[in-house]
Amino acid sequence: MILSVTPTTVLTGLWTTHPYAPGRPPGRAHTKGGVTAPVAKNNSSAKLISSAGGKRDRNRMIAIQAGVAVVLVGLIAVIGVSIANKKSEKDAAADRKAAAAAGPAVYKDGDLRFGNQDAKIVLQVTEDLQCPACAMYQAQVGPYIEGLIKENKVAVDYRTIGWLNSPNNEQYSSRAANASACVAEADKAKWLPWTNLMFSKQPPESASGLPDSTIVDITKQAGVTSPQVAECITSGKYSDFITGVTNTTMKGGLQHTPTVKVNGTELKDTSPAGIKAAIEQAERVAK
Repeated sequence: MILSVTPTTVLTGLWTTHPYAPGRPPGRAHTKGGVTAPVAKNNSSAKLISSAGGKRDRNRMIAIQAGVAVVLVGLIAVIGVSIANKKSEKDAAADRKAAAAAGPAVYKDGDLRFGNQDAKIVLQVTEDLQCPACAMYQAQVGPYIEGLIKENKVAVDYRTIGWLNSPNNEQYSSRAANASACVAEADKAKWLPWTNLMFSKQPPESASGLPDSTIVDITKQAGVTSPQVAECITSGKYSDFITGVTNTTMKGGLQHTPTVKVNGTELKDTSPAGIKAAIEQAERVAK
């Protein structure tokens, strides 16, 4: 038998057997033996693209979250350090204030001691740098007391208070007493010459007190030129210390300045002769 195959027949057969030929049901493909089978939909690439995109989104989100976490950790650390620094500064300021209120280390219980530090006989002089009677006493009896210091047989305690403050003198008593502590801290050996110079420059009780700048100048004249001392004077560094010592002294029954005591007993006769007699009596008691 001779089969007659024409180009049209071949093309027609190929076309009608193509999976996407017109007239063929969608989703069907040609197989051997004329059996049709489902055609796999072409969505593998879409799934891969979608999967890759989702993975990138997740990675991006993780990166963003990690960055935010790092920023938060850094911010918390900065805040923590700032709080710690502020607390440290506050504690340091509190420590400085407490130390200033306690007074310079050269003082003991509000007194600045000269002479024999361990002597059983203690002469105490309480004075106010605004007190005219104190200035007079220092001029008349001061040299005798300084002689006792040089002999080194007794201890001499000076207590400088701020008792005579007033609006007129702009709290000069306390300001001068604060300066006294500043000078003692800086150079104890120059404290007595400085005190004598301050008494010689003492303003009248009814007048304005010396300004801090003048007190600084007097301090320099006494040979205490450190900038730290000037700062101590103008800042009122030991104001709380002076207030505390003054209040304690007043509670102890202070009636006047100067007040002179030997071993805690106030002297009625504060002349050199009276001091000498009181010291001798204290020595007899101590034996």
